Amino acid sequence: MLLRFFAPTNRSPSWLVIALLACAMLLPGQLLASEAAEDAAKPYPSQVCLVADQPLGSMGDPYVFVHEGYEIKFCCRGCMPAFRRNTEQFMTKLKAMHAAAESGDHGAEESADE
Repeated sequence: MLLRFFAPTNRSPSWLVIALLACAMLLPGQLLASEAAEDAAKPYPSQVCLVADQPLGSMGDPYVFVHEGYEIKFCCRGCMPAFRRNTEQFMTKLKAMHAAAESGDHGAEESADE
């Protein structure tokens, strides 16, 4: 039965052509939309991991992603479970880091860690 489905026939598989064309048209749009969201995200304002307070790059390449319009960087992927458990706390910390960076007060970032 399965072989009969894939066997060549004289009928034109127009539904297959239409489906493939639709996929080809939709996928690039989705990729561009996700890239546009990342481009529109507020850049991460620090060189320190949001969760572990370790320098970015101290454990290999930083883990970078976008959450709620903010670029977030971790020292490693292992910080993700802690971020998921306390997302609100870390987003509050990130917003305070952004506010400090915008006001030009670099000491506020250090005092927020204490």
